[in-house]
Amino acid sequence: MKILGDRITTEPPQRIDVTIIDGMFLVQTMTALPSTFTEIAKVIISRLSGLSSRVDFVCDTYRQPSIKDIERTSRNAVVGGLIVSSRDQGRPKEFQKALRSESFKS
Repeated sequence: MKILGDRITTEPPQRIDVTIIDGMFLVQTMTALPSTFTEIAKVIISRLSGLSSRVDFVCDTYRQPSIKDIERTSRNAVVGGLIVSSRDQGRPKEFQKALRSESFKS
């Protein structure tokens, strides 16, 4: 790999065309959260809109069965409960706990 790496020359890009965001990481790091999911979405969009001409907001999902099932069981994580069914739905008071719910990602 060292020999091949030495043969490659690169230059930094002149401009940024695309930004890829880990959606769940971004949501989990937000501190001052609005009270509804619509307002949360607006905050996310405003934060991302100026980054580049294209933004991919990617959230992961875990299909069952998965290793995540074992992790949730071992830490007694919340199972089920949070389903966003309306744009004006209020976020749960314990939002970080709700994010760990397996139903949130679906």
